[in-house]
Amino acid sequence: MRKRQSRRWLWMSLALLLLLACLMVLNLVTGRRSAAGQGSGGLIALLTSPDFVVASLVAMTPLLLAALGGLFNELAGVLNLALEAIMLCGALAAYMGALAGHSPWVGLLLAIAVGMLIALVHAWFSVTLRVDQIVSAVGLNLFALAATAYVFRLRFGNVSQFPSAPGFGPLSFPLLSSLPYIGPAFFQLNALVYIALALVPVTWFVLYRTTWGLALRAVGEKPLAATTVGIDVQRVRYLALLVCGALAGAGGAALVSASGVNAFQENMSAGRGYVAFAAIVFGRWHPLGILLGVLLFGFGDALQIRLQAYGVNVPYQLLETLPYVITLLALMLLMRNARGPAASGQPYSNEGARALLKGASPPEEDEEKVAPASAGAILELRRIVKRFPGVVANDHVTLTIRAGEIHALLGENGAGKTTLMNIVYGLYRPDEGHILVEGRRVQIRTPREAMQLGIGMVHQHFMLIPALSILENIVLGTRPERAPLLDLRQAEERIAQLSRSLGLEISPYERVQNLTLGQQQKVEIMKALYRGARLLILDEPTAVLTPQESEELFTLLRRLRAEGVTIIFISHKLKEVMAISDRVTVMRLGRVVRTLETRQATPPELARLMVGRAIALTVVKEAARAGEVRLRLEQVQARGSNGQEALRGISLELRAGEIHGLAGVDGNGQSELLEVLMGLRRVETGRILFEGRDITALDTAARLDLALAHIPEDRHQQGLILELTVAENMVLDVFDHPPYARYGWRRFGPVVARAQQLMAAFDVRAPSPLTPMRHLSGGNQQKAVLARALGREPRLLIAMQPTRGLDVGAIAYVHRRIVEARDRGCAVLLISSDLDEILALSDRISVIYEGRILETLPAAAVDLTYLGLLMAGTRPEQVLQPQPQPQWLVSGDWPVT
Repeated sequence: MRKRQSRRWLWMSLALLLLLACLMVLNLVTGRRSAAGQGSGGLIALLTSPDFVVASLVAMTPLLLAALGGLFNELAGVLNLALEAIMLCGALAAYMGALAGHSPWVGLLLAIAVGMLIALVHAWFSVTLRVDQIVSAVGLNLFALAATAYVFRLRFGNVSQFPSAPGFGPLSFPLLSSLPYIGPAFFQLNALVYIALALVPVTWFVLYRTTWGLALRAVGEKPLAATTVGIDVQRVRYLALLVCGALAGAGGAALVSASGVNAFQENMSAGRGYVAFAAIVFGRWHPLGILLGVLLFGFGDALQIRLQAYGVNVPYQLLETLPYVITLLALMLLMRNARGPAASGQPYSNEGARALLKGASPPEEDEEKVAPASAGAILELRRIVKRFPGVVANDHVTLTIRAGEIHALLGENGAGKTTLMNIVYGLYRPDEGHILVEGRRVQIRTPREAMQLGIGMVHQHFMLIPALSILENIVLGTRPERAPLLDLRQAEERIAQLSRSLGLEISPYERVQNLTLGQQQKVEIMKALYRGARLLILDEPTAVLTPQESEELFTLLRRLRAEGVTIIFISHKLKEVMAISDRVTVMRLGRVVRTLETRQATPPELARLMVGRAIALTVVKEAARAGEVRLRLEQVQARGSNGQEALRGISLELRAGEIHGLAGVDGNGQSELLEVLMGLRRVETGRILFEGRDITALDTAARLDLALAHIPEDRHQQGLILELTVAENMVLDVFDHPPYARYGWRRFGPVVARAQQLMAAFDVRAPSPLTPMRHLSGGNQQKAVLARALGREPRLLIAMQPTRGLDVGAIAYVHRRIVEARDRGCAVLLISSDLDEILALSDRISVIYEGRILETLPAAAVDLTYLGLLMAGTRPEQVLQPQPQPQWLVSGDWPVT
């Protein structure tokens, strides 16, 4: 990918050189014709003259400096719209400094210092205080506009002419400056132009060939992932803002130099900051691309000046807008698919900067008061307490992990498992208690300290930077011998050995975003082992894996155990715990309930310890009585939010009285399918028929009125408005329908009555219908979503991840309600990444892979291995015969968790 990108910039550079050659020839021809009286040729000669090239380069210099500075901010995930303020203050500082010091270099240094000061203020607001970055920047722009005008008038009064400051004169290079055309065009420029041009390759080198540049790009792409490898996100962003301030301040000095009279003018940076951002976008966040972008603006600026001088019969006010119009047109025509630096699509996220709530370090205790370490223990946690506002996540937890074992940490979601391991890995600090590693008491304040102790962690949501290569992700945060230079070849051999040992036969230069989820997980494990992890923590590692990938993972974990690596396996799935662990610790409500040998445990006993009561471990349902086709999709195609094809000719039939399961690894088009069915995403081609009626063009409200309902995959982001009351959330889909509203007025009584009815029918536990939804537990919030969807007795229910984040008891309740809806004649499309859930509930199962339905099978006839192969993208004709199911997945009375 990087080679293709470099090749693209090479071709663009060659095109630029070709354009320069054409200008030289054209200028020579038109100049001779004009001299010979064969036509004016004046305008063309003017626009191709060396003076025009010089004017273009001088005009682009302030923008190039500011845009390069803005690039550092953008890649670090900080939006700095205060570029204009920095340039304006830098311009005034350069002007006054040059006058006072009788040298433009004094002015340049003062401009850089002022620029860094303003950037520091913006960093304090946006990074430390986390003020909205746009609000901070707009405030600074207004402040700079008023402050520079005030200081300028205070110093110089209302005189009509201002003194010119010493400026940067043209430099001369022996031999080069005397070359025809090229000499006066490129080798008689002022020093600032050469400094700006030299900073283009320097910026590239810093970003792509130094460890700090790698850290900066990682922080912008995924700050929490950068935090987990020991990178100080806040420090990196502060440094990026200071670099930006220095360069934008220098851009202000260049603005004074480009004015022609070496003088300051009020609001002289107007629009320049936004054009600098346009150049960053135009250049696709690459230094050479930015250079091409600002050259475009410089050309437009020089052109409007030349056209005015030539006497073109166009009002000068319109001519002055020419550079902005050219830049805007270029952005519209050439950058339709421009994409910001962040793979997640949120390049300005503050995630990771302060998202990790770190408590105070526990009080010091005398060493003699600490009990001696347990024999053979690699890790001991003693009376660990972690509090968050309104909840005790870990309540005096004591846990011992033996060296060389696979120790499962079992508990329902919210039991405190992940919080406890985040404390071990240094992401959180305990409020009380202490930690012993290999018998020595330690304080783990950061992930870097955890890694130095031989502790590694693979998080449930992978902490990889999608836009970086495997190699870059693995070495990110480490300190190579040749630091600060980034020498990837030094690490390549060792990483290749790790890759072969883990069965990841793929180029280390492959971008992570091109890997399957199973391959990404192996990269996470490699990342931990590369840092010398002797204790490896895996948080819900099979949540996104196919059965085959899960079996491969278990084989790998057993091999690592044999090599002496200790593994903590966090899960809420009983099957996995029984299959892989030596011992298991059950947590509930932040406390350790019991630790026992796995071979002595039974699934019903573990389930009872998790929930605190005996529960049914199987889904009880009768055979489906499928009726007529309720919904039909015919060759439906749709694009995802990234503009790429997400659904590729989906054809599917859903029948009344049937649960149709859609199996697949997350990210294969499931979310887009739900959005298409509910009218939330446009269909490119194909049709959607509901009870024979074409509803492809209907909006969401119209589909809801036809008795379609859905359970979204994320109840917080898509299902509920947490600041509204329970009652208001219960009627969100009918809030403007009678009897809840009349003539545009809400009716309070019917809304509360409806909420009370649904709360009773679906066991939604809340103090009252007027309680804000955010105060309910996760299980009750999900029940509220379910109640709203099923309360209107829909004819079609689309349930996506309906039990994600729920405990075993709540899962059983949701499953029962879905089966009851099926038995009433509702057609149900169940979309879930939990294969156990799909197998337990479905009457028919379709497998989706890369936006295509590979095969549809009766649930009763499904072979798990065959299904897993389909989920991995192996087409049916490629499978010679179904293989025996993995022993650990053979079910009888296994629970659906």
